[in-house]
Order: sequence, then C-alpha cells, then structure tokens
Amino acid sequence: MAIQIFKCEEIAGGCRVSLAPDAPNSVSYFREVCEKQGWEVGEPSAVAGTPRLTLFVKGPTSSDLRPLLEADQEFDLSSCPLHQ
Repeated sequence: MAIQIFKCEEIAGGCRVSLAPDAPNSVSYFREVCEKQGWEVGEPSAVAGTPRLTLFVKGPTSSDLRPLLEADQEFDLSSCPLHQ
C-alpha cells in the first residue's frame, strides 16, 4: 500500500500537503524525500475526523513537489487533484 496524497496546495513559501500515512514511518519517509531536495518539512498536524495529516513543505511550488512524489512508488496521488 502507498502513502495516499490528498492535497498538494501551493501557499506562500512552499506547499501544504495532506496525506494519509500507511505505515508508522510514512511521515519520516515523506520528510526524507523532501529533505533530499533541500526542502524543510514542518511538524505534521492532524486533520480532525480523518486519519489524514497535514504538513508544510518550505521551498517548493506544487509544480516542483508533485512530479517528485509521482515518480516515487511509495506515494499514491490518484486522489489528489492536479490544480489546487
């Protein structure tokens, strides 16, 4: 099973990503992928009433981040709209 990405939204200074972890190390894997690009990842916050987490990635635009995640089989972006 892959880490489900629901949102990759461009905001001032970077992107807000909403994901559903599929394993205990999902957030650390996401962080590792981003940090290899030189991007900082903030602490996850829970999305009320769901198993989702939201993280802020400092640096990239959604146009930078999305292709990186799509190229990695650990991520599933099938529920993430292209334009947000």
